[in-house]
Amino acid sequence: MYIWLQRAQLACRVLPSGFVPTTPDSRPRRALRTLHTMDTPVSALSDINIDAKLGSAFIGCVIAGIFYGITCFQTYNYYKGRFEDSWVLDAFVYTLWVLETIHLALVMHGCYYFMVTNYDNPASMASPSWSLLVQIFVTCVTDVSIRGFFGRRVWILTAPRNRPLAMILVFCIGGTSLLTFSSGFAFGTKAFMLGTFAGFKKISYLLYTSLGSGVVADAFIAVSMCVLLSRSRTGLRNTDTMIDTLILYTINTSLLTTVCSAACFISYAVRPNDFIFLGIYFILSELFFNSLLASLNARTTIRNRSSARPSTAPAANVLDVLPHSSTDTSMSFPTMKTSADIPEFHDSTMSPYGYSRGAFREHFGSSV
Repeated sequence: MYIWLQRAQLACRVLPSGFVPTTPDSRPRRALRTLHTMDTPVSALSDINIDAKLGSAFIGCVIAGIFYGITCFQTYNYYKGRFEDSWVLDAFVYTLWVLETIHLALVMHGCYYFMVTNYDNPASMASPSWSLLVQIFVTCVTDVSIRGFFGRRVWILTAPRNRPLAMILVFCIGGTSLLTFSSGFAFGTKAFMLGTFAGFKKISYLLYTSLGSGVVADAFIAVSMCVLLSRSRTGLRNTDTMIDTLILYTINTSLLTTVCSAACFISYAVRPNDFIFLGIYFILSELFFNSLLASLNARTTIRNRSSARPSTAPAANVLDVLPHSSTDTSMSFPTMKTSADIPEFHDSTMSPYGYSRGAFREHFGSSV
């Protein structure tokens, strides 16, 4: 018996990899078959495109971190600007900044989970980490909050002139924004229940709905703001220059978020098995918050430009179509005035945009 065992051990040493002997004893055959089966998933997973999966997620995490740094800088500039905004708007900006901080931490944890904790376990890429799923909910909350802010701005610009039109625009913006939020929230919830990236194909319609309606909502906001601002031109050079600056800010900020949402939509439709869409999705929330801060901090730029212009050619009465207080909704379309008819610009009563202080605060959120 001892000699037979020695011969069996010697035979096992020279067996080729994956060879399963046909011996009467089932125990060594079962053991070798088990080892062979354990090697099979590793060989199959060796064909995974690491660049398209972990590489794209890593790049998205890095870009999200860069935008977060810009976010912190813009948040600092906002509180340093002393815009005399209400405490509600200040708290709104601070809350969004906290949410963006949490969002970046979740993204970094998800990348760390795949690239460090499970660096030698390719099978881990079959299932998302809990942090990557939680960041979906954070993105949904920040996006719907920021779109609601811009929708309120559209209402303030439109309601004094044409209340039915304002109701239609706000309904379109609010409806698409809520559709984006609800479908994104449902996608995150079902993704938790499915637990695998392969299962995302069953709920891909929710992701398409969320991203597609987000593009439509951003387009509604951008077009509405640009049209309303362009209709507020007075013919005065300084006034129209400031309006052009506002339109430029609106186009730039809305264009970035729209392109990012569309890119995420297309990348998932074309390559659903890779993490390219995930890397783009990491950036989306940071872009939204930066667009909000850019529009708020633009007041400093326009204030500096208006201060550098002659006081005898002011930006007074830029948008008289706006109410001068929360209760004043009268219409007064501006007419061409000569320089003698234009009152001298005083910073204590006029805003950098040319509104009265009451209209300026009403427009930019003295109460949210």
